[in-house]
Amino acid sequence: MLSRLRASASAHGYRSSFLSWVSEHGYARDLAERALAHTVANKVEAAYHCTDLLE
Repeated sequence: MLSRLRASASAHGYRSSFLSWVSEHGYARDLAERALAHTVANKVEAAYHCTDLLE
């Protein structure tokens, strides 16, 4: 994993590395996308997200 981070020192590279790490550790892609985006842009979709996805 560390070699992947060193190989790509760009915003896209960090996003790609993070998504790979999330996948390898069994986390949901929706959780990863929310972690990367910080907010839900669509107000209707945001209204239906009533959880923080944590246990």
